Amino acid sequence: MIRSGQAQEQIYDSGACRGLIIGVAEHMNSDDGVDLMERGLFLDQLVRVVQKYLEEHPEQLSKTASWLVRQAILKAFPVRSD
Repeated sequence: MIRSGQAQEQIYDSGACRGLIIGVAEHMNSDDGVDLMERGLFLDQLVRVVQKYLEEHPEQLSKTASWLVRQAILKAFPVRSD
């Protein structure tokens, strides 16, 4: 059973996670030439990409959160060399 304090903490954690992912993704759009918005990606898709990367690379969990998110996105959506 989830107590209300636990539910509020989970909501906060989820929002913080989603905020970090969208912040890194937007930064990548401007700095790395990775146009995620052009690909029509939604935040839920990016969250799943990051979750999958973290599950597949537990040895990297000591890295910073922003580094992990960036690596997950780059692995899933490599930079185009147009």
